[in-house]
Amino acid sequence: MCGMKRRTAGFLDAEDDLLVAYSTEGTPGREALQQVVPEVPVDSVSSAIRALVIAGHRSLAVDQLRQSYDAAVAAGDVDEEAASWYRGVATTLAEIWDAG
Repeated sequence: MCGMKRRTAGFLDAEDDLLVAYSTEGTPGREALQQVVPEVPVDSVSSAIRALVIAGHRSLAVDQLRQSYDAAVAAGDVDEEAASWYRGVATTLAEIWDAG
């Protein structure tokens, strides 16, 4: 069973427009968010925030993997085995995210 906890976050007035762009039905932002995080039905500002947090986490994880790989390449530490490991991690992350 999955439990949910309520959190409080403060947003600047200008950031309200961003939330509206992702939480309003029919907007390109909401449609894109639903494609990236299909396991969170976006039907409110709260659910849009949840989906945005998950999308941000996934994006950062991919960026960290890319930076790690680039650093290894720059250091000359990437052989075929290391490249295979990075591909495997990326594939596993994608499968986990697709499973929701």
